[in-house]
Amino acid sequence: MEEPTHSADTKGVAHWRAILLGCVAVMAIILVGWTLRAMAPVVVPVIFSVFLALLVAPVDRWGTKRAPEKFRWLGHVAAMGTIFLALLGFLACIGIAAQQIVERLPLGSGEESTLLLSFNLEALVVSRPDRCRNPCANVALTSQM
Repeated sequence: MEEPTHSADTKGVAHWRAILLGCVAVMAIILVGWTLRAMAPVVVPVIFSVFLALLVAPVDRWGTKRAPEKFRWLGHVAAMGTIFLALLGFLACIGIAAQQIVERLPLGSGEESTLLLSFNLEALVVSRPDRCRNPCANVALTSQM
């Protein structure tokens, strides 16, 4: 004779199994995120290079199709030249941004002493008092000597 199944027991087990599966899924998501964060110095350049290869592949194909049989390598050179030009453009943009940041610093506007005093570099101003344009800073620095 078969024993009757208890539907309450099976529902309880299924409920706990679903909760356990949810906890394992949350732990797996946390571990994957932590692993990706730890591997960022490796993963980011790899993903960047894959995207760069996908972007430059049409230039490579176009160059190899258009070049004569003995000069198929010119397609690869064209692709590398495209990458090089993009890198130069990127560096030019960084240079322009750095120049704009430097122009906003108070060093170029005659406030050297204020910036130097805020960084506690009074020794530089004392060694060259003629460059200090703020008379209050000169008095304060010469009184410390």
